[in-house]
Amino acid sequence: MSNTLIRNPFTAARVTEAALKRAQARNIWVGYSGESVTGAEAADALAAIRAVIGKRGLKTAATKDPDTTLPDVDDSMKLKDIVLAMWREIRASVWDDHHGPISLHCALYEVKDADARNAANKVLDALVLGYTGADFALATSWAERPARTWDEVRDLLDAGVDFARTHGPA
Repeated sequence: MSNTLIRNPFTAARVTEAALKRAQARNIWVGYSGESVTGAEAADALAAIRAVIGKRGLKTAATKDPDTTLPDVDDSMKLKDIVLAMWREIRASVWDDHHGPISLHCALYEVKDADARNAANKVLDALVLGYTGADFALATSWAERPARTWDEVRDLLDAGVDFARTHGPA
């Protein structure tokens, strides 16, 4: 999948056909509110998720978290040194959480509309099921596998946008 000369594997006819069956069986176009989500709303959510990961980078199970910079406390340290060290660690942690690499799971929650987010997630799940041929699979788990690349996840998101616009309700 990482070979850019090969077309997107998630758009293969067998994957689309399996995803359509899954979409009909699970009614992926209904959100948590019980209201319908249009294909355009789901596609826009997927495009937003793609933009967030594209900007921040993809976090997978293989992505290393930054090492802690908090020093050990000993009797020679002044209270000011301890508080400053803690403040720097907290600030770095918050910055990384909002600016560093992000997983597909967390990027989904950047979409504020819970119904569109739910439909978008179900579209991705349906495509991963069609792609893997498994009885059960979650796109978020698939995307976080250690060897997964941004190109592969972007292919999934691109296919999800196309699938939602083409097969979702108006």
